[in-house]
Amino acid sequence: GRRLAMVLVALAEERQLLRQRCGGHFDGDLRLLDRVTVRTSARNQFFCRVEHIAEQGIQDRVTLRLPGGQALRASVTRNSAQSLGLAPGQEAVALIKASSMLLVGCADSEDYSDYNRLCGRISRLQRDADMTEVCVELGAGVTAVAVMANALAANLSLGANSTLAFRPSAVILGVVA
Repeated sequence: GRRLAMVLVALAEERQLLRQRCGGHFDGDLRLLDRVTVRTSARNQFFCRVEHIAEQGIQDRVTLRLPGGQALRASVTRNSAQSLGLAPGQEAVALIKASSMLLVGCADSEDYSDYNRLCGRISRLQRDADMTEVCVELGAGVTAVAVMANALAANLSLGANSTLAFRPSAVILGVVA
């Protein structure tokens, strides 16, 4: 993380030098490049690899593999899959809002049979007046985040095994162009 921060600072300094050397001539182009680099509000940003793509009508079901081996599925339109150039072996980023993540137990298995399930251990609980943020370590340095009402998180404890569930339709896929 520290090395990445150093690279970002160096890039910002180089960009400033470029602006100075070019007298502002490329400022519009540089602003356009800034728009391509998108930040999101999705707390869950998983870098993964496309494993399989199955056509299902106008939707494609994309199976992705996270570092550490857990799989997740995304439902995207065929047009989206084609425009992203999705193919097995390709790197992708899966975005899921923390509010789309549910903590489920074994007894809930039938109710959430079509949901993705990621298993891990609770590594952090942060409560405020109304909500609790739950961080779940999935292994291989991957952490997932869920946000829920305090009443739903009342019995959670650090280190406890946990399963997060979310719909394949809640996954937004991206690729590095």
